[in-house]
Amino acid sequence: MCTHNRADLLPACLAAACRQTLGKRRYEVVVVDNASTDHTAAVVGAMRGTGGVALRYMRCGRLGLSRARNAGARAARAPVVAYIDDDAMAAPDLLERLLEVYEAHAGAGCVGGTINLTLPPELPDWYAEEFAGYFSAYRPEGGEPRRLTGVGEYPYGANVSFRKEAIEAAGYFRTALGRRGNNFAGGEEMDMECRIARLGYEIYSQPTAIVRHVILPERLKWEHIAKSAAAAGASWVHYEREGLQPERSLGQDMSAWWRAWREAMRAGPRTLERSREIFERARLMGKLRARWVFRRRRG
Repeated sequence: MCTHNRADLLPACLAAACRQTLGKRRYEVVVVDNASTDHTAAVVGAMRGTGGVALRYMRCGRLGLSRARNAGARAARAPVVAYIDDDAMAAPDLLERLLEVYEAHAGAGCVGGTINLTLPPELPDWYAEEFAGYFSAYRPEGGEPRRLTGVGEYPYGANVSFRKEAIEAAGYFRTALGRRGNNFAGGEEMDMECRIARLGYEIYSQPTAIVRHVILPERLKWEHIAKSAAAAGASWVHYEREGLQPERSLGQDMSAWWRAWREAMRAGPRTLERSREIFERARLMGKLRARWVFRRRRG
């Protein structure tokens, strides 16, 4: 259960990152401060030298998760870039387990690991295990590394790594995607994974590479589910438009939303069925908006 508060999270995250079992000279920790107004710079300054690991601070003044990811990738001096959220705690052997896959598979361009949740002691009545994915829970099947071929299996951004050359070959993360402040837009990691797979790189899961994602009580709200579902629906429109996923017709989108709406009406509010209806509605509306803009421009 979660006993953390917001002020604890960054120091705990950095302490775990700096205490990896991988040789201290084999990795560095780069903290990208994405236009924050908090104590990030002071925390990093106080922790420099922790465990003998190189700890670097850099500020990315333009808000946006994709911009921060790109800044970190460009600054990284190692051939593999591993990303972790500032509210996630790395297991001591996280980097070793990720590197095992890259060393065993020359074609690996992306390796993602397990994301376990640490939840608050008191959960809202509506919360169920089915909602864990909305908070980035990710549990790959099996106990061994496995090549992933379906987008539904691709790793999540709270525990994902890439060969730096793959990020460069894909042209870095798309800045039109990814969370920006209170904007729940996401999908930048899946977009990158799809694009590097299209370039011929392989995507792997590594179940033994583990992080613990701390969910604070103020985040465990239905509003988070609703906004995340809507953002996912909008992102899927992008995947189709870019040819990263098979395109579904507008008629199919309308039918999918109608079925989801009927199921949500039976299940009630604050249910998994309601979140699916929100996703399908956002996907449908995104398609309709895109068509309207296209026709308006042609007119």
